Amino acid sequence: MPADQMTISRTYREDAFWNGDCALESGVMNAVAYPVPGLLALLSARPSNVEEIKYSAIVSRDVAPASGTRTVNPCDDAPTIPDAYDACKIGYTFGRITVESSTIDPDELTDNACIPDKFYDYFFVPTNNNGIPNNWTRGFGELDFTQLLSYAVFRQARQMTGNIALWMQDRLWNGDPLTYTRPTGGDGDFWGLNSLITDTWSTNANLPIEHTGAQSTCAPLNSTVVDFGNNCLGDGVGNIYRTLNSVMAQVDFKATRDRNRFDGVVVMGPNTWQEFHQYWHSKKALWGAPAGVQNVTDGLNGMQNAQAIEQLRQNPQIMLNGRMFPVVIDDGITETNDNGRITSSIKFVPLTVNGEEATWIEYKDYQYSANGNLRSRFEPIANNYLTDGRAGWTDDGKFRSLLKFLNECFVMRTKTKPRLIFRAPQYAWTVNNVDSCPDQVLAGPDVTYSDPA
Repeated sequence: MPADQMTISRTYREDAFWNGDCALESGVMNAVAYPVPGLLALLSARPSNVEEIKYSAIVSRDVAPASGTRTVNPCDDAPTIPDAYDACKIGYTFGRITVESSTIDPDELTDNACIPDKFYDYFFVPTNNNGIPNNWTRGFGELDFTQLLSYAVFRQARQMTGNIALWMQDRLWNGDPLTYTRPTGGDGDFWGLNSLITDTWSTNANLPIEHTGAQSTCAPLNSTVVDFGNNCLGDGVGNIYRTLNSVMAQVDFKATRDRNRFDGVVVMGPNTWQEFHQYWHSKKALWGAPAGVQNVTDGLNGMQNAQAIEQLRQNPQIMLNGRMFPVVIDDGITETNDNGRITSSIKFVPLTVNGEEATWIEYKDYQYSANGNLRSRFEPIANNYLTDGRAGWTDDGKFRSLLKFLNECFVMRTKTKPRLIFRAPQYAWTVNNVDSCPDQVLAGPDVTYSDPA
C-alpha cells in the first residue's frame, strides 16, 4: 500500500513498531528514568531581547558622624549629615545551545512508512517525557502535522527539544560561562545557581557584578553558606533541624532589616530527601528536649514519629523559623556516592521578594526582529520541500529553527538563548557536606545531559 496521510495516521501510535505481534495490547509503558522536574518546573519564562540585563541594589550608606556641632541656641546651624550611598549591579547574559537532527532521506520515509520494523526509526514521536518541564519546552506542540514528511520533522523536533530541556535542567545549577564561554557568539552557558548562591559576591571578581565603590561593599549580597561537616542526617552528631532553622533565622532577620519579605523553596537531591524526611521530626523533638537528654524520640513517641514522617512524604514542606516552605526534589543537586554514603547539599532559593519574582528564566524572543517586526513561525514542511525554505520560531519565540537541505535530504536545526535571573542572592543559602546513609541508595536517572566534545 502506498504511504499516504491515512497510512501514517493509522501507524502513529507508540506501539506501532510492534504491529507484527497480534497478542500485544495497545499502549506502551515508559521505563526510561528521566530527571524529576525539579526547580525548573516552578520558574516562569519571560521573553527579552536585551543581550545583557542588569539589576542593582543599594548595599551601603555613609553613616559617619554628622559634621558640625549641636545647636546651643534655637537658630544655630545644625550638624550636616552625610548623604552617600554605594550600589552594586548584577548583570546576566544569555547562554545558547544549538542542536541538529540526524539527516533524513525522503526516499526512506516513503519506502519505510508501512514497514512496522522501520516505524520507530522514522515516525515514532515520543510523548512528553516525564521530568522535562512543559513550561519551558512543549516539544513544538503548537504545530499541526498532517503530512508524511511533517511526521519526520515532528520526531526531530521532539527529540531536540527534549535534549535542550535536559541541558536547561543541568545548566540551571551548573551553568558556568567562565568555562563554557561565548567569545564569538556561539554556544555557551548562562550563570547557574551553584555559582550564584555564594558568599563571595564581595571578593570574587569573576562574578557578573559591578560596584560604585570597592567590591567589598557588595558583601550585603552574599548568600549564607554553612558546612554540616559530613555528618549523617541520622546520627547523633549534627542536628539538621537546628542547623536549617539557624540559617533561616539569620537570613530572615537580614530581610527584616532590609525592609523586605521573601518567599522561596528548599531544594535537595532525592537521596538526601529520603533520609531527611525520616529524621526531621525526631531531630526537632531532640532539639526541644530538656538539656542533657539524648534520646532522638524524646517528646515524640515512635508511632507519632512514623505518622509525622508519612505526612511529610505526602506534603513535602517544612517549617523554618516559624514559616512554612515547600521542599523541591531536584536531580540537579549533586549527590556523591562513596560506598553507599551520600554527600550533598541542601539549598534555599528565594522565588519572590515583596511579592515580586526574584528568580525566573528569560529567553531571547525570536518572534521579533531587531526593528520590532514580527517574524514568521516555523511551519510544517510542505510537499514542495526542495524549493520551500522553512525557518521560523515556535513556543512563544523560545526556539528559532530551520530546515537545512543537503541536496534531496534535509536536517532540522534549532537554537535557543536562555538565562537565569537571580535578583536576591542575599536571601539564598546552602548547607554543604550533608551526608545521608540510606539502607538503599536511590538510582539516578537513565537520561542526563552530556556536553559534546
